[in-house]
Amino acid sequence: MNNSLSPLIRYRELVKSVDASIESIMRTYPADIACRKGCASCCILGSVCAVEGYILYQFLASLPERGRKGMHARALKNPDDDDACVFLEKGVCLAYEQRPLICRTHGFPILVDDMIDFCEMNFLNLEEIDIDLIIDLDELNTRLGEINIEFIKESPDPRFKQDRIPLRNIVIT
Repeated sequence: MNNSLSPLIRYRELVKSVDASIESIMRTYPADIACRKGCASCCILGSVCAVEGYILYQFLASLPERGRKGMHARALKNPDDDDACVFLEKGVCLAYEQRPLICRTHGFPILVDDMIDFCEMNFLNLEEIDIDLIIDLDELNTRLGEINIEFIKESPDPRFKQDRIPLRNIVIT
């Protein structure tokens, strides 16, 4: 990946790469994967890195006022529930196309700490998963971390000058 590109462009390239990996997994194991748009069993995200927070902030700004008000109301409803995703409404992610990388990969086969993990609802009848289709989470997080550091350095907005951004802060501001 070209490090001279802006962090936002590099982030979007990383998302495309992850989405291509997920598509390959879905093509190879269509009957073995329960994860789909609308499945919300793992939607408990409370914060994101700055670059992903900015992407979500841009998405929120693009919504009609009614949509923003609805998310704002949900964010204020349970202020102590840091794990409830404010972008989730009736089991559907309102920011699905802009969802963070952790949301894109959650449930799919990942390699983390030399172990393969995935949602317990997936791969119920398989004994082995193609090694080429397993996402290396450490590598992905390293790439995301590098992009995020550059984004923080370049961001003129002080709200995005920190490593982690609570989702509530994105919706409430």
